[in-house]
Amino acid sequence: MSRIVITGIGSLRNPGEKFVRDELARFGSRMTQAKLSTDIERISVLASAYALESAGILSPLGDDSISIYAGIDEGIDSIKFRYYEGVLKEGPLGASPALFPLTSPNAVSAQIAIDFDARGECITFPAGMLSGARAISYASECIMLGKTDIALAGGATCIDDELREALKDSGNADAGKLISGAAFLVLESDEHAKGRGAKIYGRVVWYFEAFWGEHNIKGAVDEIISACAGESGIKKDDIGFINILTQENISIRNPKVKIFKSSALSASFAILISDYLLERDSGDLALFIANDPSGNVLAVLVESL
Repeated sequence: MSRIVITGIGSLRNPGEKFVRDELARFGSRMTQAKLSTDIERISVLASAYALESAGILSPLGDDSISIYAGIDEGIDSIKFRYYEGVLKEGPLGASPALFPLTSPNAVSAQIAIDFDARGECITFPAGMLSGARAISYASECIMLGKTDIALAGGATCIDDELREALKDSGNADAGKLISGAAFLVLESDEHAKGRGAKIYGRVVWYFEAFWGEHNIKGAVDEIISACAGESGIKKDDIGFINILTQENISIRNPKVKIFKSSALSASFAILISDYLLERDSGDLALFIANDPSGNVLAVLVESL
């Protein structure tokens, strides 16, 4: 089994428009000339550029061994809102041909692949707050099975004021807390990373996905920790941090556990892993768990190096 390592990290939270445009310009004419017409495209491309830069991978890639796995879902809701608003006001004449392609989450993943000339797989995961988690889990599986040499995996979301107000009007009590953000990780096998002399920030020790049905995440945590220890070969006590991403109102009396309400939705899981890798000491182990209201659960065990 290939050992999966993390060699690049790119993360953004609530970046200002001028900052994003200036940073894209820093990456050269290819980024400034790219037709990035929406905020979610811009922050997704910039977070990807940060991840590739920290991994020592130069763009344009022109390489079919580098694949894109992006979690994109609610981040395009504001685009769909504007598109359908035009249709409702003006009928078929109000259907914007410029906005229509961007009403699909695949458009954002495709834009990343186009801008960096990544010619491997390009797969989008529209799974709500699990979008980024599912992208990272699937990318890890692809590295392990040898389906791709390098994976750029993560998630992005974009919540503008118009969408936030629409969510508030629909009764979403947490709408005011939602933020825009993007985070992508570069994953590859340990052998491949060492072969190209890459810096290694951490490794994916174990990953897990299951349908938990009607059980809440609080009742699942102990079983997930046991499964993690049993399948990865580590001891339960060696897990120093347990980070739970959920929309449930729960409390767990365990000093290792931190509970995060999803504020950046599709990007949240990758942002949490990025923060951990940049802040923790070498050798620390952290278990990241996320669930959604439908009963789906994902978990990834990461070691900082």
